[in-house]
Amino acid sequence: MKTVLLTFPDEVSIQGIKDLILSIQKDRHSSVTPKATVAIDMANNDQRDALRAQLVQLGVTFTDYTPPTGASVANGATVAVRNSAAADSHNATAVVSGTTLTGVNLAATVGMVDNADVVAVRNSAGADSHNGTAVVASGAVTGINLGATVAMVDNGDTVSATGSGSTATLVVAAGVVTGVTMA
Repeated sequence: MKTVLLTFPDEVSIQGIKDLILSIQKDRHSSVTPKATVAIDMANNDQRDALRAQLVQLGVTFTDYTPPTGASVANGATVAVRNSAAADSHNATAVVSGTTLTGVNLAATVGMVDNADVVAVRNSAGADSHNGTAVVASGAVTGINLGATVAMVDNGDTVSATGSGSTATLVVAAGVVTGVTMA
């Protein structure tokens, strides 16, 4: 059964509604059929009651209409998902079950990270993985803290050394320390 919403001012004519309903029923392109449900939005209760009686005589069921108060989104629609600062927007796909938005699915190349999540930190070659703890503030990843026993080094960094000489220069290539030069 198709529900049709007809909105009229309070001073609507009952005859005008009768004529409209009959013309809708006669329209061969209309999906409204006899015994269809018609939702009428009217503020005046006395006119609504009078209209209800007239519509019932036409074989039409009178239904009070409460307009929806929220936004609607279709299943599979593209929606923007943003962080708490309303930035870093990513498209996602809406998942709707019946009339309920049950979630949004991000693309396979977009992830979510919570503060204190453990993530793998790797060198530029994608190897030598070490766990780190994510730091998230204001909706953005602000860093990854490595464990106390893991250090990051850059090519050309110097460190104190034991043995011959007092300084060692680390040589880094492809994300790996490949040598130490004593000086």
